[in-house]
Amino acid sequence: MKLQQQNSIRLFVKKHPSKGPQRQNRQISQFLTFLAITLAICLLLESLNSSE
Repeated sequence: MKLQQQNSIRLFVKKHPSKGPQRQNRQISQFLTFLAITLAICLLLESLNSSE
């Protein structure tokens, strides 16, 4: 029974890729990457300002 449920979820994800967990993970990782880059730029600017 559980296997049947997993198969139906898999079919649903194939039919509706936008509702799959994969896309959400990609959006989250993109956001985290953006956050990390922003933080790195801020730290870089801070170190440049303090060295002057």
